[in-house]
Amino acid sequence: MQRYLMTAVTLGAIALAACSDTTGLGNASDEDREEILQLLQESGFFADDFGVAGVAEGASPAAALAAAGAVAEEIAPPRAWGRRHGPPVQRLITIDVDSEAGTALVTKELVFEGEFLLDITQDDQFNPTSKPLNQTLVQHAQFRRNDAATAEETGRRWRLVAVSPAEVVLTDPLKQTVDIARLEVWVDGELYLEVEDPSQLFEVDGRVPRLHPEQEVTVKVWVDNSSTAAFTPPTFVYLHLFHASLEMRMWVRLPMEQVVTDTDVHWTRSWVVRHAGRERIAVDAIDAGTFATQDGDDYNANIWGVPYVIE
Repeated sequence: MQRYLMTAVTLGAIALAACSDTTGLGNASDEDREEILQLLQESGFFADDFGVAGVAEGASPAAALAAAGAVAEEIAPPRAWGRRHGPPVQRLITIDVDSEAGTALVTKELVFEGEFLLDITQDDQFNPTSKPLNQTLVQHAQFRRNDAATAEETGRRWRLVAVSPAEVVLTDPLKQTVDIARLEVWVDGELYLEVEDPSQLFEVDGRVPRLHPEQEVTVKVWVDNSSTAAFTPPTFVYLHLFHASLEMRMWVRLPMEQVVTDTDVHWTRSWVVRHAGRERIAVDAIDAGTFATQDGDDYNANIWGVPYVIE
């Protein structure tokens, strides 16, 4: 299996620390809120990042450029592209406690303002240009209150029981035409997880994928794009992985292959688990128009990040 591991040229790191405008929304007490936020940070499922930070080599293999349909303007991905932004400009974390049920529902919403960087020039110079990037990350989690004995034994009154994928959307929804419709995770040839709604909660013990080194993971994704622009292909899809490199734990970006059948069009990519840890498998669907101009205000993408554990 041919693999395309991208070497990142990091122009800016994504900060993981909370920004100064963290807002305490919801009905949770200060004590409950402090513990739940700490447990979220420790879980490894709720990071603010979602892939390679800065510019990385971005050319796809020829197979990824194949497209069905009418003849249109053919778009090739830039030789280098990426995202750069700092901490979120707005962080809203809502924690609502249901005292009778003994549960707490958490919604995290991060608003980012940054740049989408790309180099589409056909020369020997590395000179990426930038365009505005305004996007919002949303993720949900559910906690259950421990009984008195467990709380005394563990020193924790709450435990994380379910988590949703993270979704990244444009902050202005009227500009977004790309929508991921369905995502499947296959492990060693068997369907492990299917996601049709990124806000859906999956049990940490039982539904969140638990993987092991040397297992082969295949991700399949179905994407809709309502853009009326005549680009071929209309959408590019990439996979961001943190535990796929033989060398070390690092974000790599792989182009996904478009598969056209008699019944549908989807994208797929397989990878081999290399290291233990926790992160998200991030599927990145980008409208071709984003790659067509050097500096227009036309960034248009949708990202889903599925949490997993490698043991």
